[in-house]
Amino acid sequence: MTLDIENASSKEETEAVKQNARERLRLWQKKALYSKMAGVTAAAFLIYPVLLVGSCSRSKPAPPQSSNQASLQSKPVRADNSAKCLQEARKELGPSGTVLKCGYLIDNASLEAIIAVRVAGLSDDRNGIPISALKIVRESGDHWDTQLNVDREVTNGIGYIGTNFIDDSYPLPDYRVNFTDCGAKWGTRSASQLTMVLVSMSRDGKIDPEDMGMAIGWNSAVSRFQEIEPSGEMFAPEVKAPKHISSH
Repeated sequence: MTLDIENASSKEETEAVKQNARERLRLWQKKALYSKMAGVTAAAFLIYPVLLVGSCSRSKPAPPQSSNQASLQSKPVRADNSAKCLQEARKELGPSGTVLKCGYLIDNASLEAIIAVRVAGLSDDRNGIPISALKIVRESGDHWDTQLNVDREVTNGIGYIGTNFIDDSYPLPDYRVNFTDCGAKWGTRSASQLTMVLVSMSRDGKIDPEDMGMAIGWNSAVSRFQEIEPSGEMFAPEVKAPKHISSH
């Protein structure tokens, strides 16, 4: 889908989405250059995240697992677990909170949920579900811990994901979110791996064709969600305190 400049909500919003796409493209170009220079040394640190448990109406059969991937988690999700996920969605995000995924997404130890607030008036399309907020939460005893938070910016417990700076000149966009088991593709990642792809969108639900989005997955080496490199084989570290700039 292309960004219709003439029908965008405002020039400022259109420029904000395009600026987001340009910044991500620059980041990836730098990371690709670093990965090429690192060569075999970087490959030594390659870590594959654990696999996805869940279902999707558009899912395709998962390919056979290779020896350097964890086994597909198979612990069943009970009806009361689904109810708990929805309850947590409403608690964290209010009455508009909904559940995108509920299950043992990381391992068989704890129940996790991907919860979100859908953007009213917009439909799902091939680029994903329109959302204004999203969280990945994990049940821990009598409470839930937030593993990832998407509230315009994307953060985990360590820092910001997918950005080196925050441009205060432009309003931050909403997103479309998609998953590899629902048809999204990301490098060498298979549909059996939990991969979430976020693409910034304008208020009318359209995206910039230059924006490939940002992929996020579980890095078992550091036990948290991080950005996945475009190749699908490595993770990018967080930025603890990105600089605020103004390009106007």
